Amino acid sequence: MIRILIVVAGLIASANATAAKSVTVRSGEHNGFTRLVLKVPEGTNWTMSLLEKGAQLTLDLEKVVFETSSVFSRLSKNRLKAIEQVGPGAPLEMKFDCDCAATAFLFRDTMIVVDIAAKKGLPQANGEVPALEPQYRTNERRVGPTEPSAGFAEPLLRLSQQGVHDQLMSRIVQGSDRSILDLNLAPAGPRASDTAALPRKPLDLPAHIEVSSILDELETLDQMPIQTLKTLPDCISNSELGFETWSDGRPFLQQLADFRASLYQEFDRIEPDTALSLAKLLAFFGFGAEAQQVLKLSDIVSPQAEWTRTVAVIVDVQTLPEPHPFDTMQRCDGDIALWAVLADGRLMPEADLNGVEQSFLRLPDHLRSLLGPRLADIFVGAQKLEAARRVLRGVDRADPVNRPDATLAKAAVATAEGDIAQSEVLLTEVIHDPSAQTEAPLALARLIEKRWVQDGTITKKQLDLVAAYALELRDSEMGPVLARSHTVAQSLRNQFDPAFDQLRKHDKDGAWAGTQDRVLLMLAERADDITFLRHAMNLTPSQAASSTTKTALSLANRFAELGFAAQVRSMTDLGQDKTRKRERARLRARAALLDGQPRLALSELDKDETELGQRVLAQALTDAGNYSAAIDVWRGIGEYDRAARLSWLAGLPVERASASESNFREILKLSQELSAPRLRDASKPLSDAVALLAVSVETRQRVAKLLKLTTKPK
Repeated sequence: MIRILIVVAGLIASANATAAKSVTVRSGEHNGFTRLVLKVPEGTNWTMSLLEKGAQLTLDLEKVVFETSSVFSRLSKNRLKAIEQVGPGAPLEMKFDCDCAATAFLFRDTMIVVDIAAKKGLPQANGEVPALEPQYRTNERRVGPTEPSAGFAEPLLRLSQQGVHDQLMSRIVQGSDRSILDLNLAPAGPRASDTAALPRKPLDLPAHIEVSSILDELETLDQMPIQTLKTLPDCISNSELGFETWSDGRPFLQQLADFRASLYQEFDRIEPDTALSLAKLLAFFGFGAEAQQVLKLSDIVSPQAEWTRTVAVIVDVQTLPEPHPFDTMQRCDGDIALWAVLADGRLMPEADLNGVEQSFLRLPDHLRSLLGPRLADIFVGAQKLEAARRVLRGVDRADPVNRPDATLAKAAVATAEGDIAQSEVLLTEVIHDPSAQTEAPLALARLIEKRWVQDGTITKKQLDLVAAYALELRDSEMGPVLARSHTVAQSLRNQFDPAFDQLRKHDKDGAWAGTQDRVLLMLAERADDITFLRHAMNLTPSQAASSTTKTALSLANRFAELGFAAQVRSMTDLGQDKTRKRERARLRARAALLDGQPRLALSELDKDETELGQRVLAQALTDAGNYSAAIDVWRGIGEYDRAARLSWLAGLPVERASASESNFREILKLSQELSAPRLRDASKPLSDAVALLAVSVETRQRVAKLLKLTTKPK
């Protein structure tokens, strides 16, 4: 019996002696390189060889087995393509997916660290590249500084403490040889300054001269406020977020059934891990509200739960609080940058646009269809039109059917590019799409906005449709937007009375200030005189003050045409607004002319060389009685008839003031001919009668010509 036990023990011992040694390979991503770490027994010899687009690590361990199952779970870059071992005891083979190189070093005698990074200037590999020199072995000690290989730029080969010391000492000696450093160092410890060697302040300086140096200014450094640096949160890596693992690839209903079966434990208690996994599954398939409800039921508090809740809010198109868990993470690498862009609703300058697009293309088809139009709108807002088009092409590949939200995003791209015709075609397509729900009223609101910008109009059918949408969705989030669009649409159709009725209902709402400004501009440009005066004369001071400069000057110009000087002055007095000063001065000059104050009008016109300014100046000179100067100004702007009339009134030669083809000159000539006396000979009654008939014919011809010149065509 004892012999049997001895034999069994010997067999077990020999089996243990020949058992394979397992070495786990851990991985991690760093800034600019990928790192692999292998923990080995102390004293293990190892070598690493470089291959073309790869490397090979050999351990001096019998029947060693490398455990690599968890290597790719924490990697987000595509530097390492594959890692494998042919069999127990064989080397560890690494294949790269980039033009990379690998460096290796031994850390604390038990960990081999392999770094993979982009190589710079690495010679072409011919078969197997020799092992890195020096080869780090625990049974060897390196003496002297270690120079890193010239073929690797990042990361550098790590130096030991002795190597750093030796390299530093060699640099100090070089500095001494070049007279940069002085090796005559004073002994350590306190010492007194040699006051005799210090420069002294001259004693013969005048009283008003003071000598100082930069050192005197340094005395106040301790009094300067220290600016605190804002620390940004750490980025969330792809392995931490693990969005691609939120679904295992099976049909949604099968996964949902499994989770629901294991969600509740005994006494109807919810299993937290199962609830979190269920919420992730729901968010992954676009059920954001349901995912949030599951998280509320389980009351889970963890970073994973917060990330899942944020993604659920994003896919459910809800507003995130500020700050949210993905705040300031557009700067990060990986998928978190995409979710941060969608959470913020705008593209930050520090965002990696290419990385965001790549993360979007890795999404499943249903999420690309859901999130693509929203991401395209964000890119359009940031003027990244080509990126928006690429995103929309990705949406088309994921879902060939034209979705209304995708068509709406394409219309936004066309509008940003200035393709007005294509934009209107796409918006009209969304409006008439039966499957469009919220997209149709939004497209109609954007179409009305475009027509207002282009100074166009809308059809009666479109006006009725926006009125129906505004009534139907009055209690929704889009209700105020559609109500304002309806009011603008009424002004585009010249229905100013109902438009102002709507404005009076919301006169205390600041969100309606822009709508009021647009309606007032349409009133000044399109309304008839009676309608304009009925609404413009009843503006409150706050309404006038809240108008933009363009609208206020349009109203003032309309008031000037109708002869209301006081209203012109009130609309041109815009307080601190100093824009369009020349146009406001011209309107004030017109108001002064309306009040019979030409001298005041002349003081307002200061070097206004525009045609309208010269016209106002000529009228002011005419009203002031300065005919000679007014004639020159009228002639300068081509008003020869007025110049000729003023010349006649001033007793000046008409020929000097008017052109040869001037109408007034011809009128003056006809008037002189008609007023010229006719000589009659009473002694020759027959001859006098014939001459009288001829003169009457000429008179009728001149009168007809005079009427033609003086009568304005209707």
